[in-house]
Amino acid sequence: MPSKGKAADSQRASEEARRRAKSKVRDIALCNQFTHMLTWTLDKEKVGRYDPEQVYKKVRPFLSNMTQRKGFLYVVIPEYHTLKEGETRPAIHFHGLCSLGSVRIERALLPSGSPRADKHGRPVYNVTDWGLGWSTVVPLDNDYEKAVNYVTKYIAKQEEKILGKYYLSSRTLRKKPEIVPLEWGLDYDSFVDEAKLATGQQYESTVFRDVKIVNEEFNRSDFDEESKSRKQDNL
Repeated sequence: MPSKGKAADSQRASEEARRRAKSKVRDIALCNQFTHMLTWTLDKEKVGRYDPEQVYKKVRPFLSNMTQRKGFLYVVIPEYHTLKEGETRPAIHFHGLCSLGSVRIERALLPSGSPRADKHGRPVYNVTDWGLGWSTVVPLDNDYEKAVNYVTKYIAKQEEKILGKYYLSSRTLRKKPEIVPLEWGLDYDSFVDEAKLATGQQYESTVFRDVKIVNEEFNRSDFDEESKSRKQDNL
């Protein structure tokens, strides 16, 4: 038995680690506008899907290769399947968000031959470049935050770091927002631009109740010139 207090400390540390990982995945998802939500399973004939070490050795090179050769961008979270009859260990599969680049997809079909759609009516595709098992990707709709929340919930369900990590992501992704203070005395409502929101130049999201953030990419030199101009106008 652990000494008094050790078990509670360990549990608290694990919960805090999951909370931090969930927050990081959320930052990645909000700072990089992904286009699709994915689900990937593993074929037991092609990879030891019950063994985290074997899975990592197969999946990591695939992700790296697709990123370098086809511009694939991703954040994926491993999860254990529910234990099935006859299994002594649950199989591993993945959920995540991605931008496909030139990765090949094709429309998923029902047994009748009709095109498959999810419960929201969105078209379902198979990733033909995913050669390790079954796969689906679904285009993201306007409710981007809902998709982010759906994916990050899988971290909270983990009892352990399945692959030694709570999630895997492309190295080239922006990992957190660059926060630049508005030095011009510009308020939030004046900064938000409906036209930019409509065209994707700005992205607005709710982070807590009535607290919102808006992000917009810019060149630092352009920002500095704009800042100087506004300061001069206020003199």
